[in-house]
Amino acid sequence: MNIGEALRQERLRLNLSQSQMAGDVLTKSFYSKVERDLCSIRANDLLSILSLHNIDYSYFFEKLKFENNDNELSETECNYQSCSRYSNFCSSISTYLGYCFSLSH
Repeated sequence: MNIGEALRQERLRLNLSQSQMAGDVLTKSFYSKVERDLCSIRANDLLSILSLHNIDYSYFFEKLKFENNDNELSETECNYQSCSRYSNFCSSISTYLGYCFSLSH
């Protein structure tokens, strides 16, 4: 599942419109493009939206994990571009959370 699909799933679970889900973080138009995987969302914007709606980060990111019996991606499940995007996103989240953690201590 990609980020847009996971956001849409959460939005529908919460019975929110795209405008409500985007809040003051993103425009409705841009948020719609994120849900449709036409645009990428910045890590801090994603975390802001999750926080706005009290969505647990671990719960949300668990949805993004690739499913495979041996926890590795096969060639047919992942081409270089999608793996790279997922890896870059995870790296961004890790950096952002490390930054937030350092501010709180």
